[in-house]
Amino acid sequence: SVAHGFWEGGPQAANVGEKIALIHSELLETFRGVACRASEKIPNFSHAEEEAADVLIRLLDFCGAYGLRLEEAMHAKHAYNVSRPHKHGRKF
Repeated sequence: SVAHGFWEGGPQAANVGEKIALIHSELLETFRGVACRASEKIPNFSHAEEEAADVLIRLLDFCGAYGLRLEEAMHAKHAYNVSRPHKHGRKF
């Protein structure tokens, strides 16, 4: 992502809101891709799979740039969620 110009000036110069919005836009594209049409960019994958991969790529890039401990936080949050009640006690 650095070589492709997404971090010009480094994380300190980046617009954090814009970076989060880019992650969100990939989620929206994943939602739109759920119709299971084929990816036009990567053979043998659906459009939803392609866009879900983009979500992870952008999220991992963001976390790496800001030194966020995503893996550790994911394990800790999962352990917490396992102890929560059905639907986290909400009706949804």
